[in-house]
Amino acid sequence: MRHTTSGIDVDVTFGELPFERTAVANCENHDVGGVRVRLPRVEDLLVMKAIARRPKDVQDLQGLLVAHPDVDVAAARRWIREFSIAMSMPDMVDEFDALVAQRAPKP
Repeated sequence: MRHTTSGIDVDVTFGELPFERTAVANCENHDVGGVRVRLPRVEDLLVMKAIARRPKDVQDLQGLLVAHPDVDVAAARRWIREFSIAMSMPDMVDEFDALVAQRAPKP
């Protein structure tokens, strides 16, 4: 969907998969421009980006990993592994692990 006033594209999902149900249940409230919205946790966003695998999503993954050095990478990796098995794409986990390895070590 596209928000006509801002031109921002919005993805909408009707969560039926276990990951989707979990991600919706774990959403966090944020104030955005004076509006309170529920957004996914960083861990869940990592999973969504890893599954999408578009160049922009890979860039977003890199940025999220840098911006959130304390993110629970293991939790995201468990879901990514589940999707990689279901989608017969074992390289999805390898790609995620490579991005995690590229980020700067915690101080």
